[in-house]
Amino acid sequence: MVPSFDSNSTVARHTEALCQTGFSHQSVLGAPAPGISAGTAMMESEQDEVGRMKEFSQDGEKLDEGWIKENGEDTIDFIDLSCRMFYLLKVVNRMNLNFPYYFNFNIFLKNKLFPINQSMSSKISYFIKHFKINEKVDFNSQFAFAVIEYKTFILKGPFIPQTVGQIRKYYVKHHSEYQCIHHLKQKIKLMKKKKNIKTIYIFTKYSPCFGIKGNLCPCMTQLANFSKEMYDKYNIDVIITFQDIYGATGSIAETIQKMVKLPMSNNDKDSIYIERLINKVKKQYPKSKYKYVLGDKEQKHIKRDIIKKIKKINPCVGIEIKMIFPSNPCSLHEFESFIQQQTNNINRQLKKYNFTKENMKYICSLFHSKCCELVDYKRFIYKKISDYINTIAVALAHKDIKANLNNFTLERIELNF
Repeated sequence: MVPSFDSNSTVARHTEALCQTGFSHQSVLGAPAPGISAGTAMMESEQDEVGRMKEFSQDGEKLDEGWIKENGEDTIDFIDLSCRMFYLLKVVNRMNLNFPYYFNFNIFLKNKLFPINQSMSSKISYFIKHFKINEKVDFNSQFAFAVIEYKTFILKGPFIPQTVGQIRKYYVKHHSEYQCIHHLKQKIKLMKKKKNIKTIYIFTKYSPCFGIKGNLCPCMTQLANFSKEMYDKYNIDVIITFQDIYGATGSIAETIQKMVKLPMSNNDKDSIYIERLINKVKKQYPKSKYKYVLGDKEQKHIKRDIIKKIKKINPCVGIEIKMIFPSNPCSLHEFESFIQQQTNNINRQLKKYNFTKENMKYICSLFHSKCCELVDYKRFIYKKISDYINTIAVALAHKDIKANLNNFTLERIELNF
């Protein structure tokens, strides 16, 4: 079968179009779309969290209940999980009910809850290679694309999240999954022989979100209802694939830390569960054995921030500062030593550009602090717990949908192109 390009299959096109599914515009009001820089998203304050907890109390009902609510239209919908503290409490309660042995870390492994589908991994990797998608998007950031298996393979996308407006202090975005659905519906509507469509494949780098602020429809819900619509109307199977776990609202490390610090209340058992989980993670990843390496994305952020500061102090044309980062995982002691060496190296380079001692000290201190901030052991532990909890959350969300839609297919893959 020969792949073919559709004329509309370009990155970031047609994002001004309104959603045709009956849902409102998607927004990043809660969690920014994975891979999107923090500058394009607004984080809620602690006061917002408290207020939203009150708003969601009626919507969520009991913390141990499922996350699907009936809307009376033969489709599914999630309760609003965009408030991170509320989401965390819901997950912890359901973990305790569904996974009574959740302190056994084997169940947290993504390969256990979402075993990698090797056949589908090969299929999606084939699409990426033939359509040269790796040349069109940044694989370190969120993107998605869809392929219609017809007489040929028809590509829709790839798409990245696009800002389409603003509501008060929040940016409104069309997530990449939304764009896939929108363009798929447009294409299928124009196809005369819909019965000849064999399968629709949708790939998204991160597992579809199921929590968006503003009571807007999350991607997991849209994909579930799209799958149902395609199967009921045309007997078309939709296979949704993802590479990395995202959860409801991305990393909840800060929220976990916040909950542990809260005074004992009606939810004190939740704090106790989290504290026990922290001890388990520390036992599995002791500080003495903890190793860290800065990823490409983190290195880019540090370089960008430092160069920006340097340019602001001395907008000298052609200025170049070389920053070297360890290529292999380092222990905390090794990493701190390496960063100190690089700090001294940057200091020597700055001398060549006649920076004042005060400015040199400021820039070097900034570089050193940014690097050390990323490898903080406590921060690592909370991020690890965030990954575990989000993995459980996606498994529970999948379970809820499957209980309502038998034909819903969500697979985790590993790209190998």
